[in-house]
Amino acid sequence: MAAPPSAPSRATPPASADSAAPGIAGGNADTDTTADWQHSEFAATLESISGATARLRRILPSALPAQARDAVELGVAEALSNVVRHGYDPDAAGRIALSWRLRRDGAFEVLVQDWGRPVPPGCLEEGCGPPFAFDPHRIAALPEGGMGVALIRLSFDEVEYRRVGDRNDLRLLRRSER
Repeated sequence: MAAPPSAPSRATPPASADSAAPGIAGGNADTDTTADWQHSEFAATLESISGATARLRRILPSALPAQARDAVELGVAEALSNVVRHGYDPDAAGRIALSWRLRRDGAFEVLVQDWGRPVPPGCLEEGCGPPFAFDPHRIAALPEGGMGVALIRLSFDEVEYRRVGDRNDLRLLRRSER
């Protein structure tokens, strides 16, 4: 099975098969892909997120139902936004590498890589604070943030994070049937 492609820019160290998250480089017959990883790299800016998610949306496989495609797009947009908002300082020239593939079992797998600050321990497992902790009847009191991790977890069947050297690897998996 092919590992996610290495990022071509000098600004980002290349991904390697031996340092990728479990299930990305070392798969088995049930999860091997019929297609190689596709890859995109872009500046870690909020402006870049819409272009990246639009490209992803265009290539999302028709094997996924429309609702699943919407969820993947939303979850990836939230993950990318978290990288921009929390991973890099506002004046830093950070990069994000986005790789994706359709696995033989029909699942859609995404790998978000960045070289910003590490995700705080336990944040992706439990979320950073209670998800959706607000009164839905008080629209004016809705929080401006803090729901991204919950949205990511609701959008994907599997969410795995690893810090590999100075790189963050976030693996997201959406099965074709839930």
